[in-house]
Amino acid sequence: MKTRLAVLTDTAFISFVTFLLSLALLNNFLEREFALTFASCICALTAVFSFKKLSSKSKKLRLDRAQKQERDLAISQLNLYTLQEQTKLFEKLLEKLGYKVENKRGVLKLPDKNVAIFCKFGFDYLTKTDIVKIFNSINAKERAYILCEKVLPDIKEFANRFDDRIKTVDVDEIYKALSDNELLPKTKFSFSQKKPKFLVVMKSLFEKKKAKTHFYLGLTFLLTSYIVPIKIYYVIFGCIFLTISLICFLYGRENAKTVA
Repeated sequence: MKTRLAVLTDTAFISFVTFLLSLALLNNFLEREFALTFASCICALTAVFSFKKLSSKSKKLRLDRAQKQERDLAISQLNLYTLQEQTKLFEKLLEKLGYKVENKRGVLKLPDKNVAIFCKFGFDYLTKTDIVKIFNSINAKERAYILCEKVLPDIKEFANRFDDRIKTVDVDEIYKALSDNELLPKTKFSFSQKKPKFLVVMKSLFEKKKAKTHFYLGLTFLLTSYIVPIKIYYVIFGCIFLTISLICFLYGRENAKTVA
């Protein structure tokens, strides 16, 4: 998610690059004064368009991020719920949706639909053993739906092999149903998220494997300086990237997998 300052700096960068490219191209066809004028106009138009586009995208990302945080919190709370709490919550949901529900030993039955619903939220992945136990607990006419968060693709494929009698429900569909009916789980405990330390982030930038990337960036900037009128910008950044490349190559830490 971009802040207003990030949107402004991105707009400034895009406009500046557009100005340099426009000036470099127009300078070959027009006199210097006209080239500067047209490049400035193109830069101004680019700035207006970029700002509107980036602001709109930033607003959408903020909304998407807020919804994702709400979803992640809701699912994490379901993972903390006991089986009794889970079945009670989804029993309310099904009743609100107009279904006749019977709670039989932690399994929600819809007798009118020949459906059995199993709540399997937790911090462990669903296993093939879980699927087999569910299959053995339903009768020949019933279909089982499993509500959980963590399902690996091969487990889904294994469940589908039971003649489509066992299905896993997508976690996004579960969240949407709970949210639409105002039944999101209450917060039992909120996990704190640790932000990466500054030194850890800086160390990742100076890994030895990134020496080539910085070298090619530096080389690109230096070569570009020969074809644009404003050379100092490209020369400075080219030298910076080449210096970082040399530091990474000489003193950068090895990747853990490479050392092994």
